[in-house]
Amino acid sequence: MSGNWTRVIAVVIGLTGMFTFAGGAHGAASGNDATLASASVAYLQARAADWGIRRADQEFRLRRVVRDALGQTHVRLDQVHQGVPVVGRQLVVHFDRGGSPRSITGAYLAGITAATRPLVSAQDAQDAARRQFPGALSNPPAVDLVLYPTSGGAQLAYRVVLADDATPRRVVAFVDALTGALVHSYNDLRSLAPAPIWPSAGGSASSAGAQTSEAAIAGVTGVGNSLYSGTVAIETTKNILAYTMVDGLRGGQSTVDMRNGTFFGLTFRDRDNTWGDGTTGDRASAGVDGHFGAEMTWDYYLNVHERNGIYDDGVGALSRVHYSVNYNNAFWSDTCKCMTYGDGDGSLFSPLTSLDVAGHEMTHGVTSATADLIYDNQSGGLNEAMSDIFGTMVEYYAAANGATKTPNYLIGEDVFTPGTPGDALRYMANPTQDGNSIDNFEDYSDFIDVHYTSGIANVAFYLLAEGGTHPSTGLPVTGIGRDKAEQIFYLALTGYMISSETFAQARADTIQAATDLFGGTSPEVTSVGQAWDSVCVPTTACAR
Repeated sequence: MSGNWTRVIAVVIGLTGMFTFAGGAHGAASGNDATLASASVAYLQARAADWGIRRADQEFRLRRVVRDALGQTHVRLDQVHQGVPVVGRQLVVHFDRGGSPRSITGAYLAGITAATRPLVSAQDAQDAARRQFPGALSNPPAVDLVLYPTSGGAQLAYRVVLADDATPRRVVAFVDALTGALVHSYNDLRSLAPAPIWPSAGGSASSAGAQTSEAAIAGVTGVGNSLYSGTVAIETTKNILAYTMVDGLRGGQSTVDMRNGTFFGLTFRDRDNTWGDGTTGDRASAGVDGHFGAEMTWDYYLNVHERNGIYDDGVGALSRVHYSVNYNNAFWSDTCKCMTYGDGDGSLFSPLTSLDVAGHEMTHGVTSATADLIYDNQSGGLNEAMSDIFGTMVEYYAAANGATKTPNYLIGEDVFTPGTPGDALRYMANPTQDGNSIDNFEDYSDFIDVHYTSGIANVAFYLLAEGGTHPSTGLPVTGIGRDKAEQIFYLALTGYMISSETFAQARADTIQAATDLFGGTSPEVTSVGQAWDSVCVPTTACAR
């Protein structure tokens, strides 16, 4: 069973001046959207006592409306207090197929008493953040006023984002708006492997490759000799003098050669539409992998979930290959909406352009466009897990559609420690095998990197799909197959999860998604519960 588990409709609704939709792809606004927004607020107010809500019409801003292929609608609303957004607090009102509200999920912070008038200026907050994280910065810092949840309620803070695609870095810092002190910070670079919060400095980055004014014919099939997937067909564009790695059939997504710099990339060009030689001796070989990975990821989301591109808007993303010198990572950037692949140092990594890495990085974009899981603490571990899970599903999809790559539940095995068969960056079936990851919630701590806490959801998904016994807790799970497992996790991600999602909420949300898809008394729902039990979510499941 496949379908469009999420369709984001872009509209603007003038409801008490508060509600606007973000993003959008499938179709124009309908009059029913305004009705849904009004109904959501009324439903929240009717159940205000359950959540501690005072005035629903003043405490929420509409983020987006999501319609799934089952005929359900999910209305996402961000909490605000006196017009100031509350970080990570969001409620989702779910409507049944008949258009009636049926439930509310999410997280709400009741009883906020914090002041909303800052004593520190936005510029002072920016300066304070830059003192904590010094260095060259090509992108102007983004600063907004928020309420940051604390154990005692919430405190007024500036959220300062220090982003630099060339370094690369993306630091999110919260600065107390009353005192100017640093409240919290985290590394928001959505990378394949853990990255330092302040890497060595570099030049400024460009999010676009070189363009050509030549007359172009899109949708031409070329032959690509890749590093990791053998000889593959790739879609290119024919110009008067050459072919370019621009895929006109998939939203114009393109692949550029960064020429081992961080400043500017040139779109790959070729005279005869045969690209690379399957070795690192030809720079186009890694380009083929990046381009093919983007194509397979696009096709996976379109054909399995009917998602039309990362943002569901029919627009293709940019792939940047040969980034920097000896760069041992790959990352997704929301700033340029692009994937970036380093060449590795030849010892720890080879060029990081394999299929699962491509799927991993672009899924970070899908997550940003849907649940927008904060890349910190439990939601950060879930963010990384979503990328590992769907990057792996892209690999299986490609294999089912003719790719020579043998799919598996290893992450980055083609690019990690070249020449060591069977070695990988992460192991979904046995996360602790990498020596850093954890595989159950009893071992969880906020101080563990999100790449390593991803093991909790990774092994839960693996056992849900394939069945078996958890490697450390010994708890059994009855598998339901990859097709059903990916449907459940996709619907949970796009229709139910919120930005501050916890593992406990992910359990509830995936169980609800399984209920929507297969029925509340189905074997699939039972297996989802078993999968989370096996990773100690809840921890009582592992009480020994």
